[in-house]
Amino acid sequence: MYTQLTQLPLLQGMNATEVAQIQTQAFIYTTGSNVAVCSQGDLCNKLFFLLKGCVMRHTLSQNKDFEFEETLSAPCVIEPESLYGLHCVFTSDYITTESSTIMTLTKPELAKLFTRNDIFRMNYLNLLSANIQHQHNVQIHPYTSCIATRMICFINTLSSVSHGSKTLRIKMDDLAVYMNETRLNVSRLLNKWADLNLITLQRKEIHVPRLENLTSHVLSTPPTRSA
Repeated sequence: MYTQLTQLPLLQGMNATEVAQIQTQAFIYTTGSNVAVCSQGDLCNKLFFLLKGCVMRHTLSQNKDFEFEETLSAPCVIEPESLYGLHCVFTSDYITTESSTIMTLTKPELAKLFTRNDIFRMNYLNLLSANIQHQHNVQIHPYTSCIATRMICFINTLSSVSHGSKTLRIKMDDLAVYMNETRLNVSRLLNKWADLNLITLQRKEIHVPRLENLTSHVLSTPPTRSA
């Protein structure tokens, strides 16, 4: 268990005594597949740490015009940015896809950790900063970049990690609006990617098996306005 805990980004650099103390204050449990860990709109009054297994992150857009899914693997922490701020609610559903081990720490216990443990506090700040920088790096002006770059940035903006499997369920007309592009050009780009086996297409659904492969392709392809 010590090895699993020290792999968590928030606990890296902490010694055995510090980790053992956190373990005594935490609630650790194992659950099966297809079990909800937390849900979109739920109050975030504790942190969930995925120690073992995988979860599916499912997000419904505010306008309910698209759904987005991605797979997250251990070790990871679920939405640390939702613990504080004006809206302390989870922004996505998290459902286990296999047997998983999860640790939770309540907000009061975390407040004590911030006060007494410099490493934990710095790890938390670094994690939040990395998340903000990720969002900043993928924001591209819709009028100055090619459609392929805009599409990659859109998917990355929705993602909590920039690799792995992603699924976007959206009408082509709505996607064209988000891309500030014609429906025809969006369709052409997606079909080109499908021909290269970078994505698979179904009615109102785009599946990206490995986002890192699609990103690498786009970055290595000379940009054009329509693709």
